[in-house]
Formats: sequence, C-alpha cells, structure tokens
Amino acid sequence: MGDVLGLRKTIFVGGIFTLVGQVASCTSFQLLQPLIGRIITSVSIVTLFKMVPVRQAECSKPTNRGKYVVVDGIFMSSGFAAIYRINSYSVSWLVPVTIPAVSFIILVSSAFLFPESPRWLVPIGQ
Repeated sequence: MGDVLGLRKTIFVGGIFTLVGQVASCTSFQLLQPLIGRIITSVSIVTLFKMVPVRQAECSKPTNRGKYVVVDGIFMSSGFAAIYRINSYSVSWLVPVTIPAVSFIILVSSAFLFPESPRWLVPIGQ
C-alpha cells in the first residue's frame, strides 16, 4: 500500500480509518458495533505501525535513524497499552477509548505538511 499511494497518503488513510474505528467503538449501542470498530482500528493501527517507522527511517539522518524508529515504536506501543489499561479500570469506557482520537486527529491534519518519502519520489526501474 505504501508503494502504491506513497507513505504520506498511506499514513493519512490509516489515521482516517483509525478515527472511523474509534468513532464506531465510542458511539456503540449494541455489542457488534464496538467489535467492528475495534477490528477496523486494529487493521489501521497495523498499517500505521508498518508505515510510520519506514517513513521516519527514510527521511531522517543516518546518525539518528535508529533512535527515531525505536522511540516511535515505544511511544505507540506504550500509548495504546496505557489507554487499554486505563480502560480496564475506568467506570466509563467511552472516555479512555476516545483519548487516542486526539492524537490521530493531529496525525491526519498534519500528514501532508511533511515531505514525501525519498524512495517513493524516485521512479522505479529507471
């Protein structure tokens, strides 16, 4: 997907689908709706877990490349672990599920402010 759309558009689409999954989970009235919302969120999070480190590795200097990718993975993993841990103790489960939506709104709104990946800009096969 990153090779076809480019990493910026793929990150944008992943963020949009994550927001859709979170809205489906937070506005649920039946058991099936949060289940479908969690599935949509999980698939889009996997897309982001794959594409964001690739883009960071391609656009950062070689001296900082490893640090950026590792810190990104730590923050994404610990953020979702913290939210779902808070969710298990919270009386109202809607609030902890909506907290990550703020970060994805920032991601989606700023996805096109950054330059495209250099690998995607170079024509393949020439």
